[in-house]
Amino acid sequence: MAYEVTKGARYKHYKGNYYTIVSMATHTETMDGLVIYKDKNNNIWARPVEMFFGYTDDGVKRFVLIDEEEEANEDID
Repeated sequence: MAYEVTKGARYKHYKGNYYTIVSMATHTETMDGLVIYKDKNNNIWARPVEMFFGYTDDGVKRFVLIDEEEEANEDID
């Protein structure tokens, strides 16, 4: 499945934290796509694309794209 990933897009994790997309990458051994993202403290994280856009074992969407209206109403860094 293809996913649209935009550098600088903001996502909310199901546990409540907010993250910004930094880039996409390719795993050197498996050639799988990775989403590279950062938190408000500029810690860098990587997660396989399928997992980033997937669901938890409980059926909750792991990351949800934040639209501009919601972002304007949230106190996020």
